Amino acid sequence: SNQNGAYTTPTITNNVLWLTDGPGNEARSVFFQLPQYVGAFEASFTYQDVSGGADGVAFVLQNDPRGTSALGGIGGSLGFGTPNPITPSAALELNIYTGNGEVMGYTFLTNGLTGASGANGNYQASGAINLASGHPIGVTLNYASTQLSLTFTDAIAGLFFSTNLNVGRLTDVVGGAMAFVGFTGADGGVHSTQIITNFSFVSIPTETINISAGQVLI
Repeated sequence: SNQNGAYTTPTITNNVLWLTDGPGNEARSVFFQLPQYVGAFEASFTYQDVSGGADGVAFVLQNDPRGTSALGGIGGSLGFGTPNPITPSAALELNIYTGNGEVMGYTFLTNGLTGASGANGNYQASGAINLASGHPIGVTLNYASTQLSLTFTDAIAGLFFSTNLNVGRLTDVVGGAMAFVGFTGADGGVHSTQIITNFSFVSIPTETINISAGQVLI
């Protein structure tokens, strides 16, 4: 874990990952210690904006030279972008800030790019689901063969949103079949408390069948 700002809460407390915790002008990143296979995977987690505010979080796959020490900027950079953007990388970004023309919602971008100030195609609305509602929002990602299936679930409000994104070959984007997997998050002048719980990441190796000298290798 890495951080920039005056945090008052430890990174992980009682199985809760705290990405921002209230004082403002914070950025934090947390990664698995060892790279994981990202050619195909299933991932899920629960995101909650406990207090309202800004700016958002990102689920990140990266092979930045800093490895597990990678951390981007505060505010709209989400701990992922400038200054010191995490690259090469790919990230699902969740945005709760609606100033400067930004849409509350999600986007999938690479190499430290974000939708801050409506840049890079802005964020896309997550249907009727309000990421800043204070409700726990279930997020599920399934990736294989350039396609990412993404779902959001607000069990309290009884709302569900699903979409499919063509994100390309992530092994090419991040520079290899293995990458560091984790989260970044940030706030700025508008502070927030944002947490992650129930995180799961499962790599799915590609199946191949080869026939040689009368033998089949699966």
